[in-house]
Formats: sequence, structure tokens, C-alpha cells
Amino acid sequence: MREIKFRIWDYRHKEMWEWDNMCNSEEDVQDLLNRRFSDLSPAMQYTGLQDKNGQDIYEGDIVKGVVMFHDDLWHVEGVIKYNHGRFVIGKYNCPLHKFSNEIGNKNNEIEVIGNEFEHPALLERVE
Repeated sequence: MREIKFRIWDYRHKEMWEWDNMCNSEEDVQDLLNRRFSDLSPAMQYTGLQDKNGQDIYEGDIVKGVVMFHDDLWHVEGVIKYNHGRFVIGKYNCPLHKFSNEIGNKNNEIEVIGNEFEHPALLERVE
């Protein structure tokens, strides 16, 4: 069973609210609640997976790497999205679980290189 956690981007203050920051103390919760909802992105869910460096992978993360998909090696670079009940890598619509089942396999190495909010230039490149 995967851990359930979220993060939220604050457009006005240009900062990411991680799960721990949202629930760490009563002051943090109050600070988040005092912000206008129009300043906040929709919640981005943790995929339950980590990249090759041990970094948690969330919706909205931009990843790149090599995955084995349909018996071929694919060089992928895209945004993690939730689509039809699964997390996928952007325009490839490559299911994220396809590489996660074989972590440690050199054919399946993926890395978080940014996210769509803090690194918009990367987003333009991969979309």
C-alpha cells in the first residue's frame, strides 16, 4: 500500500507546500488556510514512487530517463499526470508503473528534473 500525501503550489508566494509543511503544526495549517484558494494550485498527489535518486515523484513533476515499454527502450521526458486511473509520463502516456516494477533495472532509470510550477521553461520543452 502506498503512502498518501500531496503538495500544493502557491502562485502568489511562489513556493511549494509539501505534505509535511501543511500538517506540521497548527500555525502551518492556519497559514495555508489564510491564503486565497485562487492563489493555490490543485493538490498534486504523490505517486508512491521515487526516482533513481530517491526523490519522491508527484503529479506535475517533470521527469526524464529511459524506460522499457512494449519491449523497446524509450527515452522519455515529460510531466507526470494522472490519466484514466494511473499515473503516466506526459505526451507518451507511458504508465509510470511500467518502470517502477523493475527499479534497479538499468533499462528503467528515470529522474525528476523539475516541476511544472518552479521550472516553466522545462515544461515548454517537454510539452
